[in-house]
Amino acid sequence: MSKFINPFTDIGFKRIFGQEVSKPILIEFLNALFEGEHHITDLQFLDKEQPGVPAVAALHERCGGL
Repeated sequence: MSKFINPFTDIGFKRIFGQEVSKPILIEFLNALFEGEHHITDLQFLDKEQPGVPAVAALHERCGGL
């Protein structure tokens, strides 16, 4: 069994980025992905997955919507 978490799997990504303690890291990661198109200042973790609702819907921006 491996000691490392694979961030390319759903469970691995959630384990690394889906916790309140990792919120600043996730915000920095998302801002790097958007590269100036949008700037995330805060986000909210949802308790459960909601089929049909994009994960981006849980993001909150102070300077305009996504």
